[in-house]
Amino acid sequence: LDGYISGLQPIGGTYHDIGMIWGARMISTEGVFADGCEEYNGMPCNRHIIFMTDGAQTAYCNVLTAYGVEQNDMRTTGSGSCPSQLARHQQRFRMACNAAKNLNTSVWVIAFDTALNANLTGCASNSSQATTSSDSESLVERFRQIGNQIGHVHRPGDALAGDVADQHRQFVDTALLDVEKVAADHHRRGVTHGQIETIN
Repeated sequence: LDGYISGLQPIGGTYHDIGMIWGARMISTEGVFADGCEEYNGMPCNRHIIFMTDGAQTAYCNVLTAYGVEQNDMRTTGSGSCPSQLARHQQRFRMACNAAKNLNTSVWVIAFDTALNANLTGCASNSSQATTSSDSESLVERFRQIGNQIGHVHRPGDALAGDVADQHRQFVDTALLDVEKVAADHHRRGVTHGQIETIN
């Protein structure tokens, strides 16, 4: 048993499509995860997805993933072979991004310690909503900027009611604590985007 365990090798990977699919599911007004909010305190509910990744899209044929072992389970291949699996997952990501935006959702993209590409930039609702952050300080600042912009999206002439403003501040503060934890862990492990050993 010790020999078998010692022979196991961790394989890192990042599946952008899985992340965006679940983001869209959780914010959709339909389905089993439906968020039914259309109006709150007389103001329309606005939906936003902040998609953050610390690595480039990857795909594997013979590694256990959220889709099983893809060449065996054939949930995404449609056949027993998968020579174009990366392109297939990239297409799924683009489709998930478009589906999310069609839900009247504003999509923001942050590439943390990795580069933007056409797929990531195209996923954002506009080019100004796709940015990079190279360290924890810039990442926290970017989330703060997004939180402030989201908080100011309301009807012209409306003032944020006190409890709504307080809830917005609490949301931003909580989100920033989570971001700081992620950034600190990323820094502590001293990893680059090619070495992250999780599947998003």
